[in-house]
Amino acid sequence: MTRELLTRLADRYTFDGSPSFADLGAYHVPFDELVAGAPVERTIGAAVRRGERLVILADSGSGKSSIISHVLGPAVGGVAPIVVPVRPLEDGATRPLVVADEILSTIPLYASEVATLGDTAAASGAFRRVTRKHGFSSGVGLALGWLRGDLAGELSTQIETEHAVSIAEKTAVLAQAFEQIQAAGLQPIVVFDDTDSWLADRDATRITGFMRDTVKWLSQLPTSVVVAAHRRYLGSGQDRLEFLDTRVEVPSIGHPEGLGSILARRVQLNVQGTRAAGAGLAEVMTADAVEGLFEAYAGGASLRRVVQLAHMALNEAVNAQADVITADHIVAAQRSG
Repeated sequence: MTRELLTRLADRYTFDGSPSFADLGAYHVPFDELVAGAPVERTIGAAVRRGERLVILADSGSGKSSIISHVLGPAVGGVAPIVVPVRPLEDGATRPLVVADEILSTIPLYASEVATLGDTAAASGAFRRVTRKHGFSSGVGLALGWLRGDLAGELSTQIETEHAVSIAEKTAVLAQAFEQIQAAGLQPIVVFDDTDSWLADRDATRITGFMRDTVKWLSQLPTSVVVAAHRRYLGSGQDRLEFLDTRVEVPSIGHPEGLGSILARRVQLNVQGTRAAGAGLAEVMTADAVEGLFEAYAGGASLRRVVQLAHMALNEAVNAQADVITADHIVAAQRSG
């Protein structure tokens, strides 16, 4: 059965190092549980409900997106997350006019998706099940249930505006939209995830301009703001965080058991509803294999990279027709890339 289990986990790409944003929340194991004295998710959840602007700081691949997807996922009530696509912004990230257009475009897209899917699917997030070329990734992510009922149509009507209008007019339209969301008993939250893609900006003007101009502009609006940022965004000082209320730094996991919890969560979700339901990490990976992965993490590998190594080791074990992933498979995965 174990060999069959390993094959199943490999086919489902269980240890996907870069799952979709929708999948991240389902896979996430809170740092609140992994690291004593580091109330990461609780701090973020409380801050966004107070309407604060906050930054989540960590190196690339350390769990920022997972935290956001978890804290603002379908099981969380009272929040209305609006995720602004970061990559298309490019240098426009420094210009409130461009960012306003992105937000004004995103809300109607959400409303259209809810209308297509129906309230129940939108609320559960179940529609975010994706198929990838390298396997299956079961997604239960950022739900749009907050747009149920008449709110979707009301907001779409509210923000119908020409892109040629001034930033002052667009700011007023957004303010009214956010107030309408609040009137429905929800806290609007504008989310900027994956801003690590701006690190290629050698002179850092995009990062500085975004923090200084765009976040400052957003501070005028009745919304919470969440920015996921690389630690290097701090530069040599704190001036880039001037218009942010709360700073949350993602801690490192200090023990192999914490890493094992993350891997075990992947196994648990990918055996649900199968003959292997109830199987745990011990049936998949030896303790010394987990130790080997933790050594890679402690040596500087990102959490994303460690999960990728687990997938590579899983493939090594399947190809060798092994019954369990061992430390030797971890070593082979590291050698192969």
